[in-house]
Amino acid sequence: MASARDRLAVLPEFRTAGLGGPLVRFAVATAGVRGGRLMRAHVQVANERFFHRLGWRTDGPVETYVGHPHVPMSIALDGASPCRWLTG
Repeated sequence: MASARDRLAVLPEFRTAGLGGPLVRFAVATAGVRGGRLMRAHVQVANERFFHRLGWRTDGPVETYVGHPHVPMSIALDGASPCRWLTG
């Protein structure tokens, strides 16, 4: 089982530009195309609803991750083309 631990974020000055959804969709689609079946993430509590709107599910209670409250979340990967995911 492969595992990558990287952060995915939009810089504060670009957070109102609508980049977050396409960025997360692209990451999910890319992982699916590369053979992944499930993507897991520690999501900041303030972003939980945003991830729910993108199809993610909450997998447990709030926990401290890198010194801040996060919620564990996951999404099933379907191997779809990254281009389809960019359009939402």
